[in-house]
Amino acid sequence: MRHNVDKPAAVAFEVQGQPVAKQSFRYGNGHGYQPDRVTAWETAVAWAAAQAMTGRAPLSGPLSVRLDFHLPSRRKVDCDNLAKAALDGCTQGGLFADDSQIVVLHIFKHFVTRDAARLEVQAEQEPTP
Repeated sequence: MRHNVDKPAAVAFEVQGQPVAKQSFRYGNGHGYQPDRVTAWETAVAWAAAQAMTGRAPLSGPLSVRLDFHLPSRRKVDCDNLAKAALDGCTQGGLFADDSQIVVLHIFKHFVTRDAARLEVQAEQEPTP
């Protein structure tokens, strides 16, 4: 049996600014919507992902992703909601086709000054046997 010993594809990038958690849809005028700040954050993540992927196809197969959220306050914010917004932006930016490809997900929160707020993303293909 031969094992794939090629180095897996990997991508890393950073998004400056305060990370925003994805919330449940809000409802108004008979339809659901995301608050503008959530949409703006997802767009910023998508842009950074697209820049990191310039000239490359989206990562394929099973993936390992690390998300480091550098937050300017210790207010309560759920890791899973932070990850949802970040991963949706990564999908929109072409980092991967679908976040269901992620088989390993590491989420970290760091508390920093406001001017150091950011998101760091690292993604790589999991080796295949």
